[in-house]
Formats: sequence, C-alpha cells, structure tokens
Amino acid sequence: MIISMANDEKVLAEPVAAAPQPLKISLDTGLLVLMFTMALWYIRYVTPANRVADLWLHIDAMAVILLVAAYLCVEFFMGDARRRHAAKMAILGVLITIVVIIPMGFSIYGRYVAGPSHRIMDSAVQTEEAVKMVLRGQNPYSHTYFKTPMAQVPGVTKGGLEHYVYLPMTFIMPLPGYLLFHYTVGYFDLRFVYVPMFFLLLWALYRLAPSREYGRALLIVFGLNPDVAFYFVAGSNEVAAMTGLVLSFLCLTKRRYAWSAVFFGISLLSKQFMLLVLPFYLLYLAGQHVKDGGWVRGPDGKLTPLATAVIVLGIMVLVFAAPFFLWSPAHFINDIVKYPNGLTKNGAHIDGWTASAIALHMGLVKNAGSHFPSQIFYIVFLAPLMALLLWWQRKRNTLQVVMLAAAITTLVFIVFSYFTHNNYFYYAISFFFLAWLAFGEAPAPDDIIDKRNT
Repeated sequence: MIISMANDEKVLAEPVAAAPQPLKISLDTGLLVLMFTMALWYIRYVTPANRVADLWLHIDAMAVILLVAAYLCVEFFMGDARRRHAAKMAILGVLITIVVIIPMGFSIYGRYVAGPSHRIMDSAVQTEEAVKMVLRGQNPYSHTYFKTPMAQVPGVTKGGLEHYVYLPMTFIMPLPGYLLFHYTVGYFDLRFVYVPMFFLLLWALYRLAPSREYGRALLIVFGLNPDVAFYFVAGSNEVAAMTGLVLSFLCLTKRRYAWSAVFFGISLLSKQFMLLVLPFYLLYLAGQHVKDGGWVRGPDGKLTPLATAVIVLGIMVLVFAAPFFLWSPAHFINDIVKYPNGLTKNGAHIDGWTASAIALHMGLVKNAGSHFPSQIFYIVFLAPLMALLLWWQRKRNTLQVVMLAAAITTLVFIVFSYFTHNNYFYYAISFFFLAWLAFGEAPAPDDIIDKRNT
C-alpha cells in the first residue's frame, strides 16, 4: 500500500529552507588560480639545479601555494570590501615578490658571480654594450659586438654580433641608470632599470582599471603571468615598451594628449611592434576632434589632439632616432629593417611559429638563413586586415577597439614574420587583456570604488 503525503496538511505547513545563493567568485581570484599553477612550473624552470637552490625552490613553491589558499580565504570569509581589497593587494604584493623579484635577484647575483654573459638574455647584454658605446661616442649600429661579453652568450649567431636590431630608446633610457650605478655601486645590470619600470607599469595598470576588481586582475595578468615573468627576469626589454604604452593610455583617459604622445613616442622608439599600434592610436586621436573643427586647430583655436600627437612624435623621432640614422644610414637600415627580415648577408635565421618555418620544413626554402618573402605576405594579408580593422574602428572609436585591433594585427604579423620568439606574443596578449580589463564593459555599480581612497 502506497501512502501519499503530498496533500498532508502537516507536511504542507512545514517551512521549506531557501536554497543558498551561489557564491560570487571575483575575476581576479579566478585568474590567480589559473596563473599560479603555471607559476610553479616557471619557478622550477628558472631555478638552477643544486641542493641549496632546490631547497629554496620547494620553500618558494610552498609559499606560493599557501598564499593562493590565503587569497581564497580572504575572498570568501572577509566581508568588508575595503579590508578584503587591502588583504588581496598585500597577498599579490608578496606573490609578485616571490615569483618575479626574488628570482630576478638570484639571477642578477648569479650573473655577478659567473660573469656578464651568464644568467641574462643576449639582448640585454648587447643593450648594455650599446649604452657603453654611446658614452664612448660610438655608434651602436655601425660597430660589431665580437669583442664584447655578448660573444660568449651561448647560441648567438654571427649576424647577431654584427647587428643591433633594437630601436634607439632601448639604450637611451638606461643611460642615467648606468651612470648612477656605475659610479656608485660599481656594477650595472640592465635589470636595475627594468625593475622600476615594472612597478611603474603595475601602478599605471591599476590606475587605468575601471574598478578595484579589474585592477587586481590586471596586476595578476601582468605581474604573475609566467610567460611574461620568465622573459622579464631574464632581462628582455618588453617592459619598457609596454610601460610607455600604458602610461600613454592613462594620459589619454585624462585628456593629456601631449603627455600621451610623449609616452607613446617612448614606446614607439623602444620596440618595432608598436608601429602596429600607431595607425589605431592616431585614428583614435582623430576621433577626438570637435565636429566643426579642422584637422590642425579646433574651434577654440587650440591644436587638435591629432596635431599635438603628430608634432610631439615628430620631434621625438628627430631628437632620438634621426641622429643615429644620419650617423650611418646604411648601418641603421641594415640593423633595424633588413636584418630582422633576413635581407642581410648574415641575417636572422628562420625560427618560431611562422609561415617561414613551415616553408623551411617543407623544403620550399634552402636553409634557415635563406630569403623568405615576408613582405609579400604583409601586403597580401596584413594590409587588407589593417584596412578592415581601421574601418571597424571608425564605426566604434574606443580604446578597447584600438587594443583589440592591435592584438589581431600583431598575431597576423607574427605568423608571417621572417622569425619570431615566444616573448613576441607578449604584445598580442597584453593588448587583449588591456582591451578586456582596462577598456571593456564597465563593472557593476557596486564594484566601482574610487581607488584614490584605497
């Protein structure tokens, strides 16, 4: 016999407990959990193999794991929003110190003990030598590097010792730092200059974020991403170009167009990849015109944002780049343009995730030093793509679209480049995260808190 209780008055009268609402997990917490497992791999990869280092490796990894657990506890058990934010920021500060700053310190000390060609990227060694050449009145683009510590770096090719592929700001910016440390400490490592830039970058990213949650997310993406930290610790120069770009955008949000152009100029003269951002940056500024104003002066008689930026960028190119071009035009063009495209006698070698590497493996080009027509691919694929993206931006002229267009352009450019390295993807990834976290959809109103008071 089956007894139904569906209509029992006592059963119907009993209160039914409401189902608990799902917990809200913040964006920064999710990104941190994603990043920290990769960070453990990164810490193991950069730590030299010996018993003492292995002990510190385990201590470091354990500290990272416990700090992530503490971050989760703060997320779910600390009710006050301001205290929760302060606790999270403190944990992120310790994590960045453990994952980035301490490994860099060990790397710098290891280089100091082992010699100038150890525990650092060849690009950083070459930039240090370029700084010294400028101070001696020599042209970094016309001199070779065979008699410098760069010649002792494993894997450096003859072409790499004959050419300086980086733009002038890479050795101009470190000049004051070199003089300071050389005449006070007596020892200089390029990373002494990059560390302050790194913290300036993190500060600018946080100020650019629309909310505290998005600000913490940006700190995690740019401060704890092992794919970024690995090359930064090794002395790669991406941090200089990205710091200039983020500061430029921060000035844009405050309508400081001249200062924005100055910082963008620093970024542009630091890395060739920023040339891919330039058209979208200028189009954004063009969109800031008052409708009844002209291209050069607005209705108030003042210079338009576009005219201001063009003048500032032009002056910076004349001051910081033109002298080195005029010093030796052939060497400048060979190093900056021809060498990275495999157009010199001892040019760069085909490498990385590129169409040229596929052609090499298929036997379509003779060897890694052979010519590959990257320029044709740029004309066929990259130029129409940029035209399409610029058209899209005209319809929706925001900084988010500027960064998304730059990210897409950079990815396609990398694919059809003569060669590429993994750290080149840093730019496309960074552009995307800026579009998402700095310029994306505004967060909920209760999440927007004046960060100046925190």
